Amino acid sequence: MPDLLSIKAADNYRLARSGSIIEPEDGTYNLIRLPQYAFVKDVWLLCTEAGSSDTIDVGFVGNGEGADPDAFLDANYALVNSTGIGMYRATQDTTSGFAGKWFSDASGLVTMTVGTTQTSGIFTVFVEYTVIH
Repeated sequence: MPDLLSIKAADNYRLARSGSIIEPEDGTYNLIRLPQYAFVKDVWLLCTEAGSSDTIDVGFVGNGEGADPDAFLDANYALVNSTGIGMYRATQDTTSGFAGKWFSDASGLVTMTVGTTQTSGIFTVFVEYTVIH
């Protein structure tokens, strides 16, 4: 049986941060650009001022796929109004079931989707990823 050893490896580590999103209106915001061959290891949503409702999702668009607005963090987990100020982590979100994301076909964008009842709050998104060619 032939060996299937890989020489594809990465020794880089990247942590990206969005700007502060202050009192967002409803809609989808493109926050962080990810290159092709990025492997997303984790995503965080920092809430420094509680929102008016629990309607914040963090997801992605790109990679030759349809947009997935809550792929990383789901509003049912990131309770920015109920729980309020704090850090919400994708790898702990049992609603979205996040286990990592590979952008193998094309580049992409990390997005934040805001519901119509969200009229307050201050949010920042962080993404940990590596690039493997």
